[in-house]
This record gives sequence, structure tokens and C-alpha cells, in this order.
Amino acid sequence: MDRFPDNPDAFFNVAIELTFLNESRQAEEYFRKTIDAFEQFAGPKYTQTLVAAKYKLSQQLLRGESYQEAARLLNEVVEMDPNYLQAHLDLARIKIRQRLYQDARRHLERAIALNPQSEEGHYLLARAFSLAGNAIEAKREYQKFSDLRAGRDNSVLMVVD
Repeated sequence: MDRFPDNPDAFFNVAIELTFLNESRQAEEYFRKTIDAFEQFAGPKYTQTLVAAKYKLSQQLLRGESYQEAARLLNEVVEMDPNYLQAHLDLARIKIRQRLYQDARRHLERAIALNPQSEEGHYLLARAFSLAGNAIEAKREYQKFSDLRAGRDNSVLMVVD
């Protein structure tokens, strides 16, 4: 890093390496440096890496249960890239935890529009409907989820209550 003290690409690469090494605090620091550096250089050339850095930082924050800051970053991600499927799913998880089921539904409907075969999207939408007390819609979404899962390994999904 001494050779490239202000290089956002170098910061991003270091942050990724630190993530693999389970050095969460340091990774978080380097993702923040990446974001700060890229935000100084507005333009489409840097947008993709800026979006990736914000998303990766949100993942670090979610692991540390910093939901408010993670949600802020994820909202920025979907504002910059409305087609970022996983960001919509992660925002929906946060909204479900906050019992904001209509907000979760909006993100999940967008995610399902992006990928109608998203098992995770249908499962989370079923959970949101169920927790909101809409048994009919919940059953419909659980059925879609089950149909998509038919014949597949039933690996564990992250449950949100």
C-alpha cells in the first residue's frame, strides 16, 4: 500500500483479501477507504467498483449486526444499480427484521422481477406475508418456493423472524 497510498482499486483489493482472512475490522476500514476515494472521482468508470465496495461493506456490517448503516449502504447500492438482486434481498431481510413488511415486499417484488426463479426471493416474500398476517399470499409464495425447490438439495436458508 505504500506505493499506492490513494489508489481506490488497491484499497478494494486489500479489503477483499482481508475479508478472506476473516479480518473484519480491517476489511471494513479498507472498504470505507475505497468508498471515500471513489466518491471523489464521480463518473461511470468508477461506478461498478463503488457499488461493489458499498455492497461488500454492507455485508461486513450485517455480520456485525449494524443493520441501520448496512441498510443505508444497500439503499445507495440499489439507487446506483436498481438491478442488484442480492442488495434487494438483503434490504428485504433487514426490513423483515424491522417488521416493515410493506418495504420488504417492495424489495422482494423487485428481486423476483429480476429473477422469477429466485428461491430466496419467494421464500422471503412468503415469510413477509406470513409475518404480516396475510396467510393466503404467504401460502401462494411458499408454494412457489416449494415448486422451485422440488428435486433439489434442501440446504439451509437463512431464516428471518
